[in-house]
Amino acid sequence: MSKKIVLVTGATGKQGGSLVDALLAHGGYSIRALSRTVDSVSAAALASRGVEVLPGDLSDKDSLMKACKGVYAAFGVSIPEFFSGIDEEVQGRNLVDACHANEVAILVWSSLPGVKETSGGRYTTVTAFDAKAEVEKYIKTVGQPAIVFRTGGFTSNSRTNVAAPVFFTSDVGPVVLAAIEKWDDPAWHDELTKSPIPLVSYQITGEEAAAIISKVAGKQVDCITVFSDQLPLPLKEMNQWCNERLWGYGEHIPVDLLVKLGVKFHTLDDYAREELIPWMKSQE
Repeated sequence: MSKKIVLVTGATGKQGGSLVDALLAHGGYSIRALSRTVDSVSAAALASRGVEVLPGDLSDKDSLMKACKGVYAAFGVSIPEFFSGIDEEVQGRNLVDACHANEVAILVWSSLPGVKETSGGRYTTVTAFDAKAEVEKYIKTVGQPAIVFRTGGFTSNSRTNVAAPVFFTSDVGPVVLAAIEKWDDPAWHDELTKSPIPLVSYQITGEEAAAIISKVAGKQVDCITVFSDQLPLPLKEMNQWCNERLWGYGEHIPVDLLVKLGVKFHTLDDYAREELIPWMKSQE
């Protein structure tokens, strides 16, 4: 019996790469990935691990139509417009259309809350968030079966002194895999599709992060908040939105549904030991 195919977009990035790792460790699925440059070193590395690499990206609808043929599940994460030059909402819509046309059983969409909507229209320039949230609406309009995960800030990003939701990208793959595994269970199906699910590993302030890193590193690490009037407007509005705690994820992180899936989440201690402190030492 042939294995079900999972299409992974962004497979050479952090989130998609985490899912590729999880799927390979599981061994029960065939993995298909898209690459704008199939002859690149990163694409070759995927192929050497047994991943089927096809040419294409989220801006190329024809390539998505081909990539989605015979696919059971697809993972979608858009590339910020300032990197790709393509509106993130267009990227997401292209993937939704390709999944729907090919009757893909499940689309897993990596999303974020809409800043404009959650701020009551006060912040209108954070398109990187708003575009992903608009794709959520389009998924419903088209009727594509989907699970929507809303992530937080990257663990590797600096944090403010307001408690902010953070996700460890290594947690993305195990969570998405666990959700795909539960998809055919009617009870789980309802829980996974009821509303967007916060895919957040923990919440933390800058001062709390500094204290943890100090303990793990065995040396004093201070949190210094720098305010700048030179930031572009979208970054200013995103920071203001974060400081107002408009994420809407609640205080109980990780959420019960993800704990119930049985995924073990990383902590800032893990990040400090595995990545940050080795980097700090390399700079000495």
